[in-house]
Amino acid sequence: MTVSAMRRHIGLARNAKLSYCVRCNLLLTSLVPVGLVFGMSLLVTSALASSSGRRVALTAIVSINNLSEQPVSPYYFQLTIPVADHPQQRLVSLDYAAGETPDRKQHKNGTDEYLEFKWTIPAHSTVRREVTFVLELTPYEEDAIVARPLQRTSDARFLRATPLVESDAPEVRTIANQLMARHALPQDRARAAYEYARTELKVRKEAENRGALYALQTGGGDCTEYAAVFSALSRAMGIPARMTAEFLFGDDESRFSQPNHHSAEVFLDGRWLPVDPNLAVDPSFGYGYGFGGARKVVLRREGAWVWSSWPKVHGANIKIQVDWSVRSLTTKAR
Repeated sequence: MTVSAMRRHIGLARNAKLSYCVRCNLLLTSLVPVGLVFGMSLLVTSALASSSGRRVALTAIVSINNLSEQPVSPYYFQLTIPVADHPQQRLVSLDYAAGETPDRKQHKNGTDEYLEFKWTIPAHSTVRREVTFVLELTPYEEDAIVARPLQRTSDARFLRATPLVESDAPEVRTIANQLMARHALPQDRARAAYEYARTELKVRKEAENRGALYALQTGGGDCTEYAAVFSALSRAMGIPARMTAEFLFGDDESRFSQPNHHSAEVFLDGRWLPVDPNLAVDPSFGYGYGFGGARKVVLRREGAWVWSSWPKVHGANIKIQVDWSVRSLTTKAR
């Protein structure tokens, strides 16, 4: 058994207790529900989990309705591409309407990418497009991440305080100073931040994203607050960290808003290490500090949006709806 596998076995054995997560309609074996993050609909059909992983197709269904008397041209629609360099997933291909040539651009966070389409929306008409991303999802462990090529940190943007990740707040710095007094190495400090979020926060359903400061002041929150507390504590100790937004799904077909889960990544030894303190106590999910399964799609990292469009001067004359579907391309074993 590898070191990371031993940590996984020990960590998941703690505090297991049967409960039901009403926010994502998943049966959990812990007290950790998954927080609602955004309000678009998502259809998920997963394949049978296995050590060999699974292949899924993530499809964005975009509908743009022009209610005005005039056509809108050009109309730019921008859609985030699922994270391509995460250890649990690989972007195999992307597909869109024949004849279209969208530009592929980088988000301001310096890591994520998006597609920019240039469309014409006729007067009193609705334009509908589908964009499909095929992804290979594979379980991963910390040992394999350490063996990956070195990555860059995207300068100091993930060391600064940001909305939800208030690393400069006195409440955050007090706890960070306590952790640094106990641990000298960055690796041990990052794990201590993870353990603090995992064990010290109490799960509470939140109607909106609150962030790290709120969680520390009130003693709890949902997955957003767990990821924010870990990221804030890491940054306060001088360790780059960032939140991620994801689709978390079960083995059966289900419908829920997307993205429905937040976790985090921390930069150690030249590589980004995925961390999920919210799901860490639930062995059925198989996620924790540096290890994970194939039960979610990482859509974006902190500093990137899900979709955007412009020009925006048309206001109420333009109605946009973006729905998502995830379908399995892997056949279940009989």
